[in-house]
Amino acid sequence: KIVNTSEGSDAHFQVLDITPERDKSIRLQYGMTRKIVLYAPGGFDSRKNFDGLMKAYALLPSTIRAEYQLVIASRLSKGSDDSRTKLYQWRDQAGLKEDELVLTDFVPDDDLVILYNIADLFVFPSKHEGFGLPPLEAMACGTPVIATDIWGTSEVVSTEAAGRLMERRDARALADAWHDLMSAMPARAATRQYAEGFSWDATTQGQ
Repeated sequence: KIVNTSEGSDAHFQVLDITPERDKSIRLQYGMTRKIVLYAPGGFDSRKNFDGLMKAYALLPSTIRAEYQLVIASRLSKGSDDSRTKLYQWRDQAGLKEDELVLTDFVPDDDLVILYNIADLFVFPSKHEGFGLPPLEAMACGTPVIATDIWGTSEVVSTEAAGRLMERRDARALADAWHDLMSAMPARAATRQYAEGFSWDATTQGQ
């Protein structure tokens, strides 16, 4: 028999009471100068849809881009496969300004939890995934999510209390969902409570 199982986020990912001093410190550490929209892809390959994400961000009104920076929290490769260079190329092709995109490089889990907490929104535009663990981690920290309507992420973001789903190949659809969610942001407490329905205990019981 084949049984489909869900997953759960680590208890480490939770809503934190972050002091203004710690908030300011981590923003300075990673070069963030205003509100943030976060993407923690969990890897660097074509299925992560970085170019589509930047095209969608470029379609947002200039007033939103002036208020929010797009932050990609991921280890960046070097050498012949220089991911930073590729990301900057996609940024330039999308017509984004230098300060509209922040690349953190590797982020330890303790800092990632803080980034999830201080982000107003988490985006996950992946083209295919086994399971949407980063969106679940973000929701456990109270952060609403925009994700693609693929198997795995659509299982995680299945209610408007968690965020929105959009077509993975359509930058305009992503931008529209992004804008709509910012106009009517779910309550962070409701987002966190929804994420609590995904747990390893429930998985072991076949739920």
